[in-house]
Amino acid sequence: MKDYEGIECPHKDPLVITTVITNFEVGRMLVDIGSSMDILFLDAYLKLMMSRAHIRPVATPVVGFTRVSISPLGDENLLVTMGKHPQQATKMVEFTVIDMNEGAYNGIIDRPALVQFEAMVSLINL
Repeated sequence: MKDYEGIECPHKDPLVITTVITNFEVGRMLVDIGSSMDILFLDAYLKLMMSRAHIRPVATPVVGFTRVSISPLGDENLLVTMGKHPQQATKMVEFTVIDMNEGAYNGIIDRPALVQFEAMVSLINL
């Protein structure tokens, strides 16, 4: 419920959660069901004590809703935990690492991870 502190209901704010990635608590993860990849921004990736050498290069650009194309650094499979004990799960999630100073978020949790975790975004409960 820490992520819900200070939020007045009803609201129109985006859904932002805290996850655990490779044993580090990572806040400001945007939940966005509108695209097909999970994204981790490079600044957050490096704070996980990860090396760029582990990133698998990819040739496919990332295209946003503004149609601007960004070349990602690559993909990395990382262990992600969502929820709190006893309602928590840990799964391996493939993140696309992007060198972009997003500022507002550390990454984006999207449909692939939500499907793995069997999670649903309920607009009624936001």
